[in-house]
Amino acid sequence: MINDDFKTLRDKLNGSIAHSDDEMELQEQWNELHRRAEEDALNDDENWEVCGE
Repeated sequence: MINDDFKTLRDKLNGSIAHSDDEMELQEQWNELHRRAEEDALNDDENWEVCGE
């Protein structure tokens, strides 16, 4: 991939460029991965508090 490809992908994932119809499943997968990562980050903080005491 070249830089322009990365910029386009970034813009599509953040919503500033519309997806084509065949890319919507990829957006849904990205959203799910992002949600899980956020959830895991919250759990990491909780684990740190428990173990750090």
